[in-house]
Amino acid sequence: MGRSRRFDVRVCISLPQEYVDFLRGMVEAGEAESISQAVRKCIGAAMERFGGRGG
Repeated sequence: MGRSRRFDVRVCISLPQEYVDFLRGMVEAGEAESISQAVRKCIGAAMERFGGRGG
């Protein structure tokens, strides 16, 4: 089996203000150290909930 490769990619997105407030709330509550980490945590939770990485 092949090795998994990791790519360093920066993505710029626009979110509704409610999402931004939610992510800031995660940081303020200490659930994440930064907005970026909060986004990664949400993506990870969604991947777990909806069946992995796809493909």
